[in-house]
Amino acid sequence: MNELSKLKLGTLVAFTEGYRVNELGEIINPKGKIIKSLLWPKGKNISYYVFNFRGYKIQVHHLVAMQKYGAEWLLGDLLVRHKNDDSLDNTLANIILGTKRDNWYDIPPEKRKADLSKMHKSRRIFTDEEIRAIRKDKEILSYRQLHKKYPKVAKVTLRFICTRRTYKHVE
Repeated sequence: MNELSKLKLGTLVAFTEGYRVNELGEIINPKGKIIKSLLWPKGKNISYYVFNFRGYKIQVHHLVAMQKYGAEWLLGDLLVRHKNDDSLDNTLANIILGTKRDNWYDIPPEKRKADLSKMHKSRRIFTDEEIRAIRKDKEILSYRQLHKKYPKVAKVTLRFICTRRTYKHVE
């Protein structure tokens, strides 16, 4: 059996103790009172509503998933997703389960492409000018000669650059 993360364990404990979420996404304590949630920054662009309970930070959308789907999702690879892509909308109708792949394909294609481009830019080790120079050198040099000129670059990397398998955006 898989071990629960602290995040998921906290959700299970809170649910077992009687915490629930109403149809509007508000947290209800075991006495029936609405309690306040906090905005928790998860990443640069994503925030969630949470509440603190016995040393656990409970994400409200996880509690909604417990209500809708039971505890089985806690042990699997499923994620809690927001149908409308609004991470602050914890209404019962907006919470669904899915995979990381489902989450990725929920993102509009233009935004996925921009996110990938941003990620690739952060990993680049060459400037566009250096890529042009390598490709120009390849017009007159063999890969062996090219590698002698750029000894810190793996031959396969040079081949990928020259065949435009990498740095496709550089003309």
